[in-house]
Amino acid sequence: MELVYLWVEDYKNIRKQGFDFSPRFECEFFPEYEKDINGKEKLKDNCKLIIKPKENYVEDFFSKNINITAIIGENGTGKSSVLEIIKYGSSLNYDFKTKIETIYPQCFYVLYDKNDGSYIFKGAEKKQDKNIFYVTYSDKRIDEIFQNIYYSSSDTFYSYPELSTSYQISEHITNVTNAYMCEKLAETIQNNLNHKLTSYKQLIDYLENIHIENGINAFYKDNIKLPNHFNKPTSLIVYINYKYIYTAFKGVKLDENLHNKLQGLMSKFEQNDRNNIEYMIKHFGILSILIQYGRGLKNTLNFEIEDIFNDIDFTSSNFEIIDNIIIKLNKRYDIDGVENNILKEYFTSIFKIIKLLKDFDKYYKNEMFIIPIELEADKILELINLHKNITATTFSFFTYSFKPLMSSGHKTFFNFFGKLFYALNYQYNLLPKKNKKILLLLDEPDVFLHPDWQQKYINILINFLNINYSQYKFHIIITSHSPFILSDLPKENVIFLDKFDDETIKKYPKLNIKDLERGNCINLSSEMEDFNTFGANIHTLLSRGFFMKDGLMGEFAKEKINQVYNFIADNDTSFIKTKKEAQNIINLIGEPMLKKELQFLYDEKFEIDDIDKQIREHEEAIEKLKSKKKKND
Repeated sequence: MELVYLWVEDYKNIRKQGFDFSPRFECEFFPEYEKDINGKEKLKDNCKLIIKPKENYVEDFFSKNINITAIIGENGTGKSSVLEIIKYGSSLNYDFKTKIETIYPQCFYVLYDKNDGSYIFKGAEKKQDKNIFYVTYSDKRIDEIFQNIYYSSSDTFYSYPELSTSYQISEHITNVTNAYMCEKLAETIQNNLNHKLTSYKQLIDYLENIHIENGINAFYKDNIKLPNHFNKPTSLIVYINYKYIYTAFKGVKLDENLHNKLQGLMSKFEQNDRNNIEYMIKHFGILSILIQYGRGLKNTLNFEIEDIFNDIDFTSSNFEIIDNIIIKLNKRYDIDGVENNILKEYFTSIFKIIKLLKDFDKYYKNEMFIIPIELEADKILELINLHKNITATTFSFFTYSFKPLMSSGHKTFFNFFGKLFYALNYQYNLLPKKNKKILLLLDEPDVFLHPDWQQKYINILINFLNINYSQYKFHIIITSHSPFILSDLPKENVIFLDKFDDETIKKYPKLNIKDLERGNCINLSSEMEDFNTFGANIHTLLSRGFFMKDGLMGEFAKEKINQVYNFIADNDTSFIKTKKEAQNIINLIGEPMLKKELQFLYDEKFEIDDIDKQIREHEEAIEKLKSKKKKND
């Protein structure tokens, strides 16, 4: 099963555009319109869609179970909007008829099942005559459906406008973006704990626990294999966040006398008791409650925090003080007449963490635990689960890293693979196991990766899916700004987008621009017949594939070089004041042909004699020889 064609009537900046997603077919839709009873334009019934198989199609180009389509274009062209339409519109529970007047598009999809050669339409019904289909919009349900997995590299925390519909379509989409997961975590914490302590840091800390949990479940419990480029970490390093907790507590507003007593207690721990893990964790538990009390927990609990300390004897030992404070905090409290166990459950988790950390005592050194994952995977997962409970109520006690340490790119892939494992194995999500057809929607997944990782991205992804999930059929749809991604894909697997403007007609005279307005999305794939992306060089891909109208040079460099040219050609001294300054800038230019042409103009303008030229050329030759010698040494 693969996505073949998408027609979008009107959504955001996309109007009356069709998109081919399969290299197997060439599709052309012929829309015709009429007025409805309210005088609004609507698509006529039985509009013609031609789906013609391509003769030179290469079967199983990426793999037997994988097809890849890239959507490229500059920012604002509509790449993410196309993903949104696919993400939500292909859900079984999605109803175009009722959603069209809100934020949802009017559109239809065509799917193809190569097992029996059948075409499945979503959002429309069809009559078929060989390769010609007569399409009519419809809200008729279909049984065959993809499972959507949506991933973006964005870590921005905000609410999607579609979030209110997330529950009704959750059976058919697993959104594993950090932003969406943060929103759902916030809802979960508020519903389960009856309070709203969902600060950005809390959610990011909680999410970090989930990333580690996913990775350990995937690669150590379920034996998911990493691609050849990766070594599996041997140990999990658990750091204790004592500096953050102590710093945050210093800003807590309490009775001055009480604050000084707790500050003194904190100082004693800093000096004497940091290696006593049990009391350090208990102490952190108390300080965290006090910190969060000032941030909002005060509105949840029906007591004044100062009352807890009235009977505490601060002249006793540190350990006795800590235990006595916990005894007073570790109670059930009534909130609006309802019994609430927030603090009791919180301290229960702390006590269990202390017990686990005692088991890990042999791995403790230099204020961190270095725990072998293969040997202690179950206990690590138990620790992380308990730590999530702590984080949900206050904030994170621990930070994690792996040993050997991962680069940022390595960590990005590790977290991404863990999220894929979660999406395909989520306990409430039975659909992937049922039909094994996955639409994997990747919105700029490579955006923060080093170019070296971008170059390997497609190969790593294919390798990972093949060695672990060969039983699934994947259609991967990826948006990207990377020429490396584009160079791994034939042009038949690429949708080229641009924005409609005044130059569009001049650049693309054959393009149908009826009813388009400035800024509307235009699909230029049909205009790229002579542009072979597969294996193409990076400069060509950047200039043509990403429609970089102003060339590939940095804007600052271009301005500086233009200033040198204006100084030489027009005696313009607005920026460049002297011949020496102009020559020094020419010497810095890295593009050989441009440097040579500017140097020629300079020499001709200022009548540089042959001796000066020879001196400069010899100096350049000496510098090249020095550089070569340095490399050889």
